[in-house]
Amino acid sequence: MHIHAVRTGTVRLKRRYVTARWRRRPLRFLDVLADRTWTAPLPVYAWVVDHPAGPIVVDTGATVACYDSGRGGWLSTRVARRTEWFDVAPEEEVGPQLRSLGIDPNDVRWVVLTRLASDHADGVPYFRNADVVVSRREWDSVGAPDVWPSWVRRRLVDYDGSFESFPESHALAEGVVLVATPGATPGHQSVICHNDECAAFLAGDATFTQAQLLTGAVAGGVDDYDAAARSIERIRAFAAETPTVYLPSHDPDAPHRLRRRETVPLAHAEQAVDAPLT
Repeated sequence: MHIHAVRTGTVRLKRRYVTARWRRRPLRFLDVLADRTWTAPLPVYAWVVDHPAGPIVVDTGATVACYDSGRGGWLSTRVARRTEWFDVAPEEEVGPQLRSLGIDPNDVRWVVLTRLASDHADGVPYFRNADVVVSRREWDSVGAPDVWPSWVRRRLVDYDGSFESFPESHALAEGVVLVATPGATPGHQSVICHNDECAAFLAGDATFTQAQLLTGAVAGGVDDYDAAARSIERIRAFAAETPTVYLPSHDPDAPHRLRRRETVPLAHAEQAVDAPLT
């Protein structure tokens, strides 16, 4: 399976949104609002998996809809403006970018969303013929994004088994497994593309970077600190046993690791030099 990284603009975040100082949610929320420091612009990645059964898009990135000041109500808009700033041009949206790769969005078979936040789900309207795969837990807690048209073909996933270190999983297609990684949101999920030699772990917002995975650092913007910490430990356990290329949605180094097939440097994980996952 070949995987493409598609950058759909950038986002700047409060630094305390990226790294938590407190475990309790109210303290983390106030810490983020009071923070006066911002990150450098971070990429907003979507991922395209060339699968024999048809192209799979994991997350659809941000769109110019992120500039709509009327989305989500007055309070949500005020909070968003104090925690995140997007920079997305129309040609950076996922649809035009896929066409530049020679992929027609109408040919995409599945769109898998790690979560229903705008920078993961706003590009869904480009994919008229795809099944949009969301965990039922995420759908029940967040609901449909306001930019989705009525024709979107959503497919809600109820996990039906375990996979390696993950107690909840669902096999989407051969070599592609969805695993529950709650924390950022109650229904956050990640996507593992694997063969006998290596795995690519499309992590969404399980962490912002691989460095956070290695240190176990939890983001300040997560819904549930303890759940996020458990998800990080499950990912670490998986990567310690299986050579894994780790690909979060906002890690500037993720495409570099993907090109070079650099796996997570944990005990027992070896470099999978010849694994054809990129």
